[in-house]
Amino acid sequence: MEISSLESPLGKLDLVVQNSYVTRISYGAKGLHETGSQEEKRVMNQLKEELTAYFSGELQQFQIDFQISGTPFEQSVYQTLLTIPYGEFWSYKEVARAIQNESSVRAVGQANRKNPLPILVPCHRVVQENGKLGGYNGADFQTKVALLELEMNHKNDFWT
Repeated sequence: MEISSLESPLGKLDLVVQNSYVTRISYGAKGLHETGSQEEKRVMNQLKEELTAYFSGELQQFQIDFQISGTPFEQSVYQTLLTIPYGEFWSYKEVARAIQNESSVRAVGQANRKNPLPILVPCHRVVQENGKLGGYNGADFQTKVALLELEMNHKNDFWT
């Protein structure tokens, strides 16, 4: 297992790579470090490069391999989140509708809160039906605002 941290515009992030897959990104990094295999180091370096490019507005679609844990319901939510285009947002209700479980709006919110791979699996792109932002992954609400602003500011960069 390779554990490292990355200084980002959102503060320090803890990053975990296990068995050649990214498995966790955490806000409020504790600064833990653990050295893994050569392959895990390679994946960690790729993750840091992609996150840095994302934060600078140069990357809109992550290529890194990741493995996300969760219940079958949470997995269906996470797969749906991956379909929300960069710089756009859906309501919790739209996500629930997309997983064909329209009555699960609150459960969609809980799955987003438990997302072990924020940023890569873009739970920040989900808002309340009335357009209010709602909470964000147990992190500071301003983190969600910053991610949405970053994406809206760079959304059309690849088309100019």
